[in-house]
Amino acid sequence: MSETTEIYHAVHQCVDHIKGGISVYDDQGNIINFKLNSEDSCMSYTIIHKEKPPVLKAYSVIQKAASLTFESRKENSVVSAQDSLRAEFMKHSALLIRHCEQLEKENQVGTRVVLKGDEVVDLPNGMQIKLLYFGSKRSIIGNPSVGYVTLQVILEDKESFEFSFYQQSLEAVPYPHQKNQFGEIQDYYFRLSQYSHSQFIEFLFVPMN
Repeated sequence: MSETTEIYHAVHQCVDHIKGGISVYDDQGNIINFKLNSEDSCMSYTIIHKEKPPVLKAYSVIQKAASLTFESRKENSVVSAQDSLRAEFMKHSALLIRHCEQLEKENQVGTRVVLKGDEVVDLPNGMQIKLLYFGSKRSIIGNPSVGYVTLQVILEDKESFEFSFYQQSLEAVPYPHQKNQFGEIQDYYFRLSQYSHSQFIEFLFVPMN
C-alpha cells in the first residue's frame, strides 16, 4: 500500500460514521472538511478559503489502485491540477489525523454530556450544567450561517455563569467545533462534539492534565 493510500485510509477511519464529517483549521486559517458520502461511496474533501465572503471548493476523492483522483463536486469533472491538490490533501490529512488523535485522548479522560430540553446534568467536582436556549444570527448571503446554544454552569458553591457554543456552517459544511476554557473552572475545558440546532448538543468536559 502506498503512502497516499495509507493516508487516505487513515482519514477514512477518522471520519467514518460522523455526520457532517470533521473540520479543522489549517495554518492559514482556512477550514478543511473531510466527510464520507454514502450516496456515491467516496470521500468529500472541502476547503473554505478565508476570504470575504469565504470561497468554498469541494472535491470528491476517489481511490484508484495505489493513487487518488480528485474531481470537482461542483463541475463533476476531474481537476486538472492533480499533483498540487494531492499534496494539499496529504498536508491537510496530517492535520486531521493529529486532531483525531487529540480527540481520542479527550474521549478517554473526558466526561461525555448530552443536553436537550431543560434538564440539569451533573458534572465532576459537584458542578452542574443546564441548556438554557438555542439561538441564531442573521448572516449576509454568501457568508456562513450561525447557530448557538447558551448554557448555564452551576458551581459547587451555587454560583453560576453562562456561556455559548457557536456552530457555523457554509453550504452545509460545518466549521470546526469549539473548545472553551473559563477562569471559573481552571482545571477543565469544554469541547463541543455534536450540535443539532434546537434539538440537542453533545460535548466533552475534559480535565486539563
